[in-house]
Amino acid sequence: MSTLSKKVIGLTGNIASGKSAVTSYLIKLGYLVIDTDKITQDIYENDSFFKEQMQLLFSESIIKNSRIDKKAVAKIVFNDPIKMQQLNMLIHPLIKEKTIAVINDNDGLIFVDAPLLFEAGFADIVEQTIVVVASEKVRLSRIKERDKLSDEEAMNRIKSQMSQEEKIKKSQFIIYNDTSFEELYHQVDDILNKILSI
Repeated sequence: MSTLSKKVIGLTGNIASGKSAVTSYLIKLGYLVIDTDKITQDIYENDSFFKEQMQLLFSESIIKNSRIDKKAVAKIVFNDPIKMQQLNMLIHPLIKEKTIAVINDNDGLIFVDAPLLFEAGFADIVEQTIVVVASEKVRLSRIKERDKLSDEEAMNRIKSQMSQEEKIKKSQFIIYNDTSFEELYHQVDDILNKILSI
């Protein structure tokens, strides 16, 4: 355990902002990063209560080979705001509970990597927040290339989240990720120095 008193920092950013590059760098530096996407994946694969509730919410059409088909769920929720809201109300409390458990088991400087940190109501479990941002043009290109989506599908995913401008207003630190990895790491180092000096 670190001698540093526990400090929990939220790390967020909209889809394809390049937040994963920041988390990889933080892990390389030796910091604990709680990945809420991995927690979500674990819930999808192993939580029987969640599976039962999902079947009630979406019907058997989302079950493939006895498992929840995330692509089938995504196709539904990104085209139906009501279903998206119902899914979030079901899964966000489960993710939050598991995240808090990991925080309680660790000391030192801890980062909570949560794309929907504000939307999911996770802001109350972190002391400060870093938001990673990139231009819409850059994000659109990254999503299409990464997920093999059409312009419309990619834009639907961008629009499904709180705007970057709103997240900037709610955050203490901003990382601009439109340029090089070198510049990105420089910004992370600068923010770490500020956090550790507080």
